[in-house]
Amino acid sequence: MKNALYLSFTFCLCLLFGSCLTYEKKDVSLRLNADGSLSVRVKYYNILSDSLEDTEPYDYAEPESPGNIKYADALEICEGDSILAHDLYVLQNRYLGDMTDCIETDYLGAVMESKRLFEENGTLCAEVSMKIAPEVFAEEPNDLGVWYNSANGLFIMHFMSKDVLGATNGILKEGYPVMLIWQNVQETMTYTEYGRGRTGKHRETYRSMLPYWKKATGN
Repeated sequence: MKNALYLSFTFCLCLLFGSCLTYEKKDVSLRLNADGSLSVRVKYYNILSDSLEDTEPYDYAEPESPGNIKYADALEICEGDSILAHDLYVLQNRYLGDMTDCIETDYLGAVMESKRLFEENGTLCAEVSMKIAPEVFAEEPNDLGVWYNSANGLFIMHFMSKDVLGATNGILKEGYPVMLIWQNVQETMTYTEYGRGRTGKHRETYRSMLPYWKKATGN
């Protein structure tokens, strides 16, 4: 029986950047550890708010954790712009607040190790590191999955299009779905994936979250 380790790395996007948030690109590194676990590091560049997107209904509960922000304060910081205020609230409370519990609850075997927001080259960036336990196994990958076949030593990721991919040390196999394949899983596997901040059709409507995050945190 083959071993196949798979998970959807779109969860990083869904949990970290829900609502109207997007980014220019993300760098992903994967390392299969000796104990069978998978170490994952994702760095997001230039976090943006899309002013054309509508915010979904959201429970703006009063924050309990230090560093969290109230929606009313976010709205004031964003000068009454409800979309920006929503995105700032999500960044401070969802990403820096309770995302650890979300990942560990929704994705069995995933353990958050670190996460941060920071300024780099005049943009707001994010970084998250986690470890996926070896017991997260499946017989077959899905179209948005990652899997490791221990029988032949191949590590495979699926993508909907090659157009979203940048630099990688994997082997690109075109088709549907597009696949990245690594044959030497002893090395760190890396790839860059572009977000809507680079590929979107209405990039002129995107606004940097950096000034609003700096006001909220005093940085």
